Amino acid sequence: MGSTKLIVPLKPGETNIIYYVKNEDMFDMIQQTHIQTGHGGRTRMIKELQCKYKNITYEIVMLYLSLCIQCQTKQKAPRKGIVVKPLISSELNSRCQIDLVDMQTCKDGEYKFILNYQDHLTKFIQLRPLKSKTAEEVAHNLLHIFLTFGAPNILHSDNGREFVNKIITELCLMWDGVKIVHGKPRHSQTQGSIERANQDIQNLLRAWMSDNNTNKWADGLYFVQFTKNTAYHEGIKQSPYEAMFGTKPKRGLFSSSLPRDKLHQLESEEHLENVIKYMNCEKGDRESEKSSDDEQHENNQTDCEKGDRESEKSCDDEQQAKKISNKPIDRRKKNIILNREVAITSLQVQAVKMLRTSKQKFLPANIGETVRIRVPNVDRSKMDPQNILAVVLDVVDNDYYKLATKNGVINQLYTRNQFSVCKDNLIPITDVQMDQQISLRQASASNSSTGGQGYTRCNCKTKCTTKKCSCRNVGILCNSKCHDSLSCCNK
Repeated sequence: MGSTKLIVPLKPGETNIIYYVKNEDMFDMIQQTHIQTGHGGRTRMIKELQCKYKNITYEIVMLYLSLCIQCQTKQKAPRKGIVVKPLISSELNSRCQIDLVDMQTCKDGEYKFILNYQDHLTKFIQLRPLKSKTAEEVAHNLLHIFLTFGAPNILHSDNGREFVNKIITELCLMWDGVKIVHGKPRHSQTQGSIERANQDIQNLLRAWMSDNNTNKWADGLYFVQFTKNTAYHEGIKQSPYEAMFGTKPKRGLFSSSLPRDKLHQLESEEHLENVIKYMNCEKGDRESEKSSDDEQHENNQTDCEKGDRESEKSCDDEQQAKKISNKPIDRRKKNIILNREVAITSLQVQAVKMLRTSKQKFLPANIGETVRIRVPNVDRSKMDPQNILAVVLDVVDNDYYKLATKNGVINQLYTRNQFSVCKDNLIPITDVQMDQQISLRQASASNSSTGGQGYTRCNCKTKCTTKKCSCRNVGILCNSKCHDSLSCCNK
């Protein structure tokens, strides 16, 4: 016996029947359409449902998608560049950052890397070309910097905790008595400053090479360093050079008040003295053209006033000379202190803005909520989901989250910008194996249909004909990411 269904009245000439769906049948209809569209998003589903059904709304579709575990694992990752806890340094060398820029594809002779060293407070950078990225060579170049500007309390790098430990060990062997600690793990957001500096350095270096018609980037590294340090920095509201030395950068006589046309004619010190004398004479002539009223006023000064001025100059000559000699030093010292106070204040204002943006984008997660964690490409196979679902177990120090999947507790802590909160709690805490510690790669592999991570890449410079090739050794063919256009027998 057939069932009766409610439909939308057909207009003249229409043949497509659109049904009204009962509440008890709505879930089944949406699920069937969702699977037919290959777990399509809201646009595909709404377009498909509107062709058949009348009363399935946008809100109902979004509610269903928030409950689909497969769709939650393919959501986009959180927006990059948002931090949860900005770090602010209060003094010079309290925290310094190092980073290596890979230049192997456009190496300059023996130089293949660029070492970028930045003070976190002043943003003052120092660049060094490297032949390799071994801890020994990095430590050797850092030693030259430390012996000039002093060693930092904390040395921070995103190149790996073990890498920084090796550098610090090498430095301690080279410089007896130095003690440096490395930055906290899981604090990659503090590297945002030096990462932006890396982009500026590459842009400046590219422009320098173009202007000088050369491919020797190692020669232009120190010019780029000076340009970067003397440019205005929005974060500290001044140039790094001013924050470091308390004065405007000097560029020889071009920083003086001498006219440019005169500077190009200078050849010797005597010539420079003549130009200065000539300018002083012109200045004296202009001063002599003061109004006669001013001259008369000066001539009519009483002897009493002159005596008062002479008595004011009758202080001890030695003490006066000492004051005069210390005046430029005191002024420079005050400028340095003032500039660094401005830098600290500006960084604090910047941190408040960053935190405000962060709180708007990433609200705090509560214990028991389900979250999505982005899985890097190297920790999953191509057929594995981009995200895994986890549940919040605990919040450590109000900043770090302890997460767990059904297969175990993940053996690292996460900051709020490293995951997204799902709208519904899809994983109960009671389903978690609390006694099992797993890595992110293991968590991804446990939900994989193909066995988990399968990312393999070789860097063979030969034809990949022997088992020394990591790809041939595991029985797979080389791909476009393995090596350049060299001939390969494993494709």
